[in-house]
Amino acid sequence: MPFTGREAELAGLREWRDGRAALSVRLVHGPGGQGKSRLAAQAARLWSADGWTVLTALHRHDPAAPPEFAPGDLRAARGLLVVADYAERWDVADLLRMLSDLRGAEGPKVRVLLLARPAGTWWQTLAHRLDADLGLEAGASALDALEAGAHGRGRLFEEARDRYAALLDVPGARLVPAPEAVMADDGYAQVLAVHMAALAAVLAHEEGARAPRLPAEVSMFLLSRERVHWEELHRGLLSTGADAMGQAVYTATLTGGLPRAEAVEALVRAEVESVLHPGQIIKDHAVCYPPPPGSAGVLRPLYPDRLGEDFVALTTPGHDHPYPSDPWAADAAERLLGAGGKAWTRSAMTVLVETARRWPHVRDGRLFPLLRARPELAVQAGGAALTALAELPDLDPALLDAVEALLPERRDVDLDPGVAAITRRWAEQRLGRAPREGDGVLEDRALTHTKLTGRLIKAGLYAEAMESAREAVAAYRRPAEQRPGEYLSDLSGALVNLGICQAHLGMRPEALEATEEGVELDRRLAESGSAARLENLASSLNNLGNRLAELGHRDRALEASWESVRIRRRLAETAPPRYLAKLAGALDNLGNRLAALGDPEDALAATGEAVELYRRLTAVDRAAHLADLGIALTNLSALLEQTGKAEEALEAGDDAVRVRRELAETNPVAFRAGLAGALCTRSDALAALRRHGEALRDLQEGVELFRSAALGNPGAVRRDLAAALCKLGARLREKDRHADAARALDEGVGLYRSIAATHPGAFGEEFTMALRMRLAAHLDGGADEEALRCTAEYAEHLLPLARRLPWRYRRELDETLATAVLLLGRSGRLRETVTMRQRHGKARRTGDHAKAVEMLRRIAGPGDA
Repeated sequence: MPFTGREAELAGLREWRDGRAALSVRLVHGPGGQGKSRLAAQAARLWSADGWTVLTALHRHDPAAPPEFAPGDLRAARGLLVVADYAERWDVADLLRMLSDLRGAEGPKVRVLLLARPAGTWWQTLAHRLDADLGLEAGASALDALEAGAHGRGRLFEEARDRYAALLDVPGARLVPAPEAVMADDGYAQVLAVHMAALAAVLAHEEGARAPRLPAEVSMFLLSRERVHWEELHRGLLSTGADAMGQAVYTATLTGGLPRAEAVEALVRAEVESVLHPGQIIKDHAVCYPPPPGSAGVLRPLYPDRLGEDFVALTTPGHDHPYPSDPWAADAAERLLGAGGKAWTRSAMTVLVETARRWPHVRDGRLFPLLRARPELAVQAGGAALTALAELPDLDPALLDAVEALLPERRDVDLDPGVAAITRRWAEQRLGRAPREGDGVLEDRALTHTKLTGRLIKAGLYAEAMESAREAVAAYRRPAEQRPGEYLSDLSGALVNLGICQAHLGMRPEALEATEEGVELDRRLAESGSAARLENLASSLNNLGNRLAELGHRDRALEASWESVRIRRRLAETAPPRYLAKLAGALDNLGNRLAALGDPEDALAATGEAVELYRRLTAVDRAAHLADLGIALTNLSALLEQTGKAEEALEAGDDAVRVRRELAETNPVAFRAGLAGALCTRSDALAALRRHGEALRDLQEGVELFRSAALGNPGAVRRDLAAALCKLGARLREKDRHADAARALDEGVGLYRSIAATHPGAFGEEFTMALRMRLAAHLDGGADEEALRCTAEYAEHLLPLARRLPWRYRRELDETLATAVLLLGRSGRLRETVTMRQRHGKARRTGDHAKAVEMLRRIAGPGDA
């Protein structure tokens, strides 16, 4: 069908394509049948004509994916367009991995176009992680519904009608008018619905029948012809009858394409009513619906999706349309899903939820009863289905309660958006049906908001989480005033949660204020001398230390850590088995604070004591304390290397790597980042002992592990990955691998830049060092244009530092501007060289470098190096 219209959308995509970014991501979203795939296909055709290479991204578990993929030589391409359909059904971690791989690849400019039905919670989470993990900005645009009338749906109907009439050789169909419902009925707001109506009108004209009017009638007309096709094939070619073929198509539409062995199992579980072996049904099904060339999958679902969903709905008993349902389908989904956990569970649940959007009898008669009986299926369905489920109308409180109770408390990069969406809907119903006043009401509201806050935080929805945390704080205040012994501790916890949200949103003074209030509340409670209250205070003090450190208040952060250690040491003296581990944790944190203040010897003493405590604890309960031992050993190795004890540092580093590798093999998601940190720390000890090859290997493995860990733990790993990349760049420079060093340092600086944008000044010294090393790497490699841009950014970074601390940074700023003059002269830009030299000379005489830096930035040009 020729593509028409959507000129504004195509122009917007072209503007996005021509932007300066090396890699950029855009989401186009809208209901099924809106025309997302057609828009992407048209953009691909136009971009291909302009010299771009176009690739379709398939999930690694998709049976349609080829066994091997070779993109060919992309060096001659003007750019690379990667299109990922059904993006909301991908694991978020897999999308992030694909984008991370594309970012690290050499070659032309890359544009990634994601197509999805929804753009709610899952997209907010993904966009946050693209920014937090990969430093990528991502845009989204909704594909608007078609306008009614002759210039919208009417014209589209006529164009499609004429095209179908030509293809099917039914010239008289060109006179068939569009049914009035096409212009008026909301069911025709999607391109696909209008195209289906046009096809049905042409086929009806060919048969001498009246064209169907409403969307459901169109689907029934087309599906009836599909059944006639099965019957004709059964009479002449296929062994499978029309009834059994319909049941196989129903099954395939739920499961999606499957490997053959799983397809056989699916037909057996669904109890397809046939005497034939499932393998024969699969062969006959492939005649009707051939898999894509080269695909290892079978049971191709009925396309397009809208028609497949309508087939599931119309085959399922409970509707009042004149289309014969199949009693077999009343329980087919339940049989197919069995005990859950099968390869097709996610696909089947997603199709059922999407079908339920438009077909109430599927929603109320099949999906909701299924979930009431087996709410775990909602969790097994994955984040996209959970999000879609949360948007369905008439979700009763009991069903929501059952699903919510099974949501995992652990972080899950795929489930987190859906968990947040379900919890939001659950909280809305729970809060909406409860009175705002009365005994226990405020406490219940506070508990609800506390749970919602935690799950929104995991999904990266910090702004919304902050509002929920504020509600929790407000709800706890009155009961905490009336019954402080019961609720003051809950209020403190809510305040600490609020501080976490505010810190992530860059509201660090507010975060500190909330956390300080929480600490003061815990101080009041701790006056009772209760061990539990004292431990709560120690924990709050640790959080306070984090908030203070984020604002650069290192002395006060150290005080908070010292107080936490003192409290926990007293507790450990009275109840050693219970509090030794908490004391060890406080000591390890204290070591970090002392190290940040440049006191490695005292830091070494605190961390060494923590290691000894953890060794004792691990000997008694290895599973409970091994992870903490690995952390403390890594910190100890770093401190030993800083104090010149390289041999001891390597010994502790070997122990740390051994422990953390064991943990990562058991649970890679939870412990991959820890192993990465241990490897990077051990590399310093190896380098100090001049074992440079081993040091480089450790660093390279550490960087790759940090990349993987960043997919599931964004904010916590970004700084570590940036530091590891900069360290790798320094090692590569030592090996004279200047281009590789520059790439690593470019990436590290990009990560630090994104940190600085949201947390200005938090890690200023690290960012300064990273900029300095990146400039040196580009100078080493002779890339003068890149080096000039690096020089401009570094000078701009140094300018406020030189004003604040001239004795420390003014000379370095002068040297950086002198480097810019040298680079301009070397590139033959004589006029700019002279002007820059004059500005630099005046800056050295007056101490005012602002105009020189401004000129350098203008000369170097826009964009980040």
